[in-house]
Amino acid sequence: MISSGGEMNLERMRGLHQGKSFAVIGSGPSALMYAGHEDVGIGVNAAAQLLKGGGYFVSMYKAIQFRSFFEQIPLDLNWVLRPHSAIYSKAFYSDDVRNQLIQVNCDYMEKHPEQTQVVNGFRYVSKEYEYMPEFVDSMPGHEKHLLVRHVQDDIEISRFQPVLTQQGTSSSTAIQLAFILGAAEIHLYGVEFSHDASFLHKENKNQYFYRPAPGEAGRPVLEKHKRDIERVISAITGQGCPVYSHGPTRISNTIRLPSSERQ
Repeated sequence: MISSGGEMNLERMRGLHQGKSFAVIGSGPSALMYAGHEDVGIGVNAAAQLLKGGGYFVSMYKAIQFRSFFEQIPLDLNWVLRPHSAIYSKAFYSDDVRNQLIQVNCDYMEKHPEQTQVVNGFRYVSKEYEYMPEFVDSMPGHEKHLLVRHVQDDIEISRFQPVLTQQGTSSSTAIQLAFILGAAEIHLYGVEFSHDASFLHKENKNQYFYRPAPGEAGRPVLEKHKRDIERVISAITGQGCPVYSHGPTRISNTIRLPSSERQ
């Protein structure tokens, strides 16, 4: 499925599911409210494990490949990853190709230790640095999965935007993707911004729908990230696509639905 001329890209994905309802599933406890009522599901990070029978796995986290759940993500999903993670994915590449790409990546980090950071014992290129643009541009594409070679921080959100933006979190990117794919409406589950300690769910004192492995709990979400995702949601709703929240959330500009209510 590796291709150079026929690789999946945003242009080929545009309007692929025109007029369909979408679920974007984050990792907050309300992710467990997702029951597959929508036409298309997009699972962000660990939440992709909740998808059955197809959908999309989205992560813009450069070290997602080192999370314990990475190997549990269904290979039959459409994967949407940054190059740093895609080189570790069996969905993208054969073992031979992956090993070659990983070796190039490791050689680069060995030569440029000042551009790397170590998290939970794993080293990867820090987000503060431009990551080998010539290598990223030359990486093989895929006919099914989307290799997000480049992102841009400040672009106009629309169904026709040329690249994705990572403003906010990976959930923000997933919401944009749903819009580009042609969503008529977007339903959020587990997209809560509940890392704020004051917002932890009282029933389990946990901000995830699962128990993270030791050392894998996320960092507190900044207010800037919340403002960024709210900007994306405002742009999308302003273009006629409503965005609904199921369960608790700190996002202020979605349409709140009780757990039993469907549109």
